[in-house]
Amino acid sequence: MFQNKKMKTLKTLGVTAVMLSGFSLFASAAYSATLPNPGDFAYVLYQIGVLNLLQGPAGIMIAVGGIGFAAFNMYQARIIGAALAFLASGTLLAASTIAISMGAIA
Repeated sequence: MFQNKKMKTLKTLGVTAVMLSGFSLFASAAYSATLPNPGDFAYVLYQIGVLNLLQGPAGIMIAVGGIGFAAFNMYQARIIGAALAFLASGTLLAASTIAISMGAIA
C-alpha cells in the first residue's frame, strides 16, 4: 500500500514537472517598463505615492521601526514574525524599484 502511494506521488510530481516545462516553452518575454513619463497622471501618482511617502521620511521611519520590531521578535524567538517584519521593511526600502518593475503589469 505504501509503495503504491509513493509511486502515485512521484508520478504526479513528474507530470507536474513536464507540464510546467511545457508551459515555459510557450511563455512570451516579459517587458520591463521604466518610470512613467513626467507630466502624466501616473507620474504624479508615482511621485506622491512612492517618492514622497514611501521613500520619504515617513517611509524610512516606518522601515526602521519594522526592523526594530523584527529585532524584538528575534529576541523573543518569534522567527516567523521577525522574518515577515524584515520582509516588509525591505519592501518599503525598495519601493521605487518595485514600482518600476511592476510597471509592466499595469
